[in-house]
Amino acid sequence: MSSSSKVKVYYHPKQNAWFIKKHQRSKEESTYSWGANHAPIQKLFVPKLPDSQPSFSINTVKSRESRKKGYLVPLIGIMAAKGNNAPFTGNRRNFIDLIGTGKRNGAILYVFTPDQIDWENEQIRGWFYNFSVKGWQEALFPFPNVIYNRISTREQESSSDAQQAISRFQAYGKRLTLFNPHFFNKQDTFQLLKSSRELSSFLPDTQILQTKQDLVQMLRKHQTIYLKPTKGKAGKGILRIIIQPNERNFLFTSQLSNQIISMTVTSVEKLWRLYQKYRISSPYIAQQGIELETIQDQPFDFRVLVQKNKTGQWEVTGVGTRVAGKNRITTHVPQGGRIENSNSVLEALYPNQAPLILANIHQLALAIAKILEANYHVLGEMSMDIGLDKKKRLWFFEANSKPMKFDEPTIRTKSLNNLIDYSKHLTFNHS
Repeated sequence: MSSSSKVKVYYHPKQNAWFIKKHQRSKEESTYSWGANHAPIQKLFVPKLPDSQPSFSINTVKSRESRKKGYLVPLIGIMAAKGNNAPFTGNRRNFIDLIGTGKRNGAILYVFTPDQIDWENEQIRGWFYNFSVKGWQEALFPFPNVIYNRISTREQESSSDAQQAISRFQAYGKRLTLFNPHFFNKQDTFQLLKSSRELSSFLPDTQILQTKQDLVQMLRKHQTIYLKPTKGKAGKGILRIIIQPNERNFLFTSQLSNQIISMTVTSVEKLWRLYQKYRISSPYIAQQGIELETIQDQPFDFRVLVQKNKTGQWEVTGVGTRVAGKNRITTHVPQGGRIENSNSVLEALYPNQAPLILANIHQLALAIAKILEANYHVLGEMSMDIGLDKKKRLWFFEANSKPMKFDEPTIRTKSLNNLIDYSKHLTFNHS
């Protein structure tokens, strides 16, 4: 690309058309295009269109072939699921923040659902947030350069419409890149990491839970085990079993939203029945319980956000600390956990070793990201749960390809910028 500049892109609701502002006596480029297939975009004289308001400021790149041709990049589509009483589902505040970050950094983003794709004409009827009117507007867009998959549940992602869209976009070619195509499966990620000499020592003992005998085998090896759904999210469906000191009783705990259910049973048969009663609809794994380090007598672990940056390389966006609520069996905030500052927590516990521990967390997270990336299609981000035990040993518990919004302001801002920067990297390198 020989040079770049910025232009303002407008949307005219009555004409249902996008255009670029044209000055009466301007000698600027006369032809512009955008999207995966370089769809043409009109250049019009704004005063003739009084209802129009500037919607975005976006980069335009002059092509080598002609100085009179400009290519607007990047155009980013956020793929969501169709709602029952709304055009789309998902975290709308997150979408608005992303669209706003793109507006400030020279990118156009819109939200769409799989049923809104016109494959024949390579167009999508999606929604963008118009900050001028503080509301969502529907508009017709060309296929984007980059698609960010934010379908928020496994059930929605497994629908025929979603699966067809993911498959067809993945096969579309280098002009269009879809990243983070699917949720991770806990069992699959552990099998991948277990085969790595570098990373296997960071994994708790884990096995598939299919029969009562599988449960017996794990209880013979570990004082505490966790039963985790392979398709779970945000701690939902996790169960815990602790062998009590006399080794004849088992303490079973289920965490259902704001309700904790704990009971003591005397046999594996009764444990198995409780598991069947309180499990969610998903295959399960059984995992060794780790005695985590504590703060104020409550266990904590780390949420690590890892993303691709403007050069397409993995980097740690930030590390947050999540502390379990009283009597809770996980540290997830939706299940009663709370947020603490990682530096403050580590400085309080290990004042002379906090920087080294954080550096080791970064190193582990980046190594895990690279291993997982080699076995999935295209990844742009993931979050991880990493624990620290009382011997200062790190443990990997889980990776999530659809990270929830981090509440720490610094991590949040950097995460939004990274998503736009990575999309620019994909666009400039593939267009």
